[in-house]
Amino acid sequence: FRNVPSGRGSQWSVRNRVTNGWVDHSVQQVMKIIGDAHQELGTSVSTEPVYVRVQSPWCVDMQVVDLPGFRDFNHDHTRQHLASDIERMNESFMADPRNVMLCVEQAGDSATMATLSRCRKVDPYFRRTILIRNKLDKFYKDLTCDNVSKWVDGFGDLPSELVRFALTLPWWPEDTDCPGDFA
Repeated sequence: FRNVPSGRGSQWSVRNRVTNGWVDHSVQQVMKIIGDAHQELGTSVSTEPVYVRVQSPWCVDMQVVDLPGFRDFNHDHTRQHLASDIERMNESFMADPRNVMLCVEQAGDSATMATLSRCRKVDPYFRRTILIRNKLDKFYKDLTCDNVSKWVDGFGDLPSELVRFALTLPWWPEDTDCPGDFA
């Protein structure tokens, strides 16, 4: 993410893997490029990143590395091998003390937070771990103005020193254009 105060809107670019030059694309094209890169890998992972840049007068300057999620349940050899590769790659990023970890866990029982447990192993005091509770929509019928913060806080089950928040992303129907700039 790059803050460009003189920009008139969000500008999305992808670094060409051959030329290393930045090429502007629409959000839909960027999503397709990322999806195609995932499909190319099949049942493997790669340490070669796909670089995406978003420039906007509303962005902060920040670099984000989106890593694949851990795979805890694997029934065949191919998936077990993929899980091991993902674990090695993720743990190499997690071990670097310069990296802040955005730990994404589904809302619900904090006892099942396997990724947070992995973060705790390399960051026992949560000095560089931020918990993001997602999928609160599963609990919309249970959420009220009075208890939504308790859901984010894990009803008291989460360590008090752990920074956390809930995140709701924009949504629009598939096969339709993005309704407007959101970056």
